[in-house]
Amino acid sequence: MIVIVIPFNIIYSMMLAFNRYVTLYLYSVLIDSGDEYFIEQTRLVLERTAETMCGLGSNQVDMYCNADPLRKGQLMHHFENLVPEYTSIATSTQLGPNIFWTLTALQYVSVTADYNWLKTVAFDYIDLSTEYILNQYDADYGLLRVAGPLWIDVLVRENYTSDSNAAFVYLADKLVEMYDVVTNDENNDRSVQLRNIRSNVVAGMNNYLWNTTANDHFITQLNPDGTTRDFVDYDANLLAVAFGAVDDVDQINRILTRVDSGNYTHVRGTWCCEVPYSGDAEDCYIVGGSGTVYSFNMIILLILYFIMQTVMYYYYYSMWRLNSNLSSDRMGR
Repeated sequence: MIVIVIPFNIIYSMMLAFNRYVTLYLYSVLIDSGDEYFIEQTRLVLERTAETMCGLGSNQVDMYCNADPLRKGQLMHHFENLVPEYTSIATSTQLGPNIFWTLTALQYVSVTADYNWLKTVAFDYIDLSTEYILNQYDADYGLLRVAGPLWIDVLVRENYTSDSNAAFVYLADKLVEMYDVVTNDENNDRSVQLRNIRSNVVAGMNNYLWNTTANDHFITQLNPDGTTRDFVDYDANLLAVAFGAVDDVDQINRILTRVDSGNYTHVRGTWCCEVPYSGDAEDCYIVGGSGTVYSFNMIILLILYFIMQTVMYYYYYSMWRLNSNLSSDRMGR
């Protein structure tokens, strides 16, 4: 029997995307495996993706990247015939590739302690990616204003969205850690900027994206004209809890209760929200049958992953509060 081993970084070139699928795979299999070969493949994937970055990468597509100066720092969404494509298969523009690539790079450094790679290879790309993401920030609302969904390609989620803003909160935390280490200065300009914007985004989500009528979830999006769309998205609300966009226990309980009580929470892997997206052009970039355009089994895996992250966050947060109260009681005595 002949066994042919194809390195993952080569297989990756034939895959569609550096997005939620590749990120979860790299996190759970390659990086955390502890296997030297898998970890090396992770590094090669990260470096190959970085080379597609507009404004810096050696494999960027000049025609796309040079058409708009605001694209500087944008990473490709996927390869098509080994050529980088910067919009999704549904033609939506997403922050997801930049966010997920950055988080994976930082996780790689966390596992390997390869700070030399961080400083000499990855840092310039991470820094430019950070600049690209921060260019989406609107100080008037204290929120990122984005052109498309975080990670579900076909669903219309635009402007001030709960999914991308919730993901940014966690990303900002990790980036601050990185800049503090690289500069050896907790008060470096970028960390100060990120801390301020993170704080504003958390406030902005609660001020503008919290459903004050039901008082138990974040809405899908707010538009500049004041109109809103609300599908009670499970992924965005779980991200908000898991990533620290919410720190009030009662608010967390209301979110988790709403998600858990949804008609589609406990069914097969097809639904990512309480209100089905219609499949019409106003809801989906690719028009399909009612509610069928996002029937991906992978969606439920993503939601399950962030349910686990949410439970872990909530558990440790509750333990912290309990220990804090116990300490206070002891001090009072």
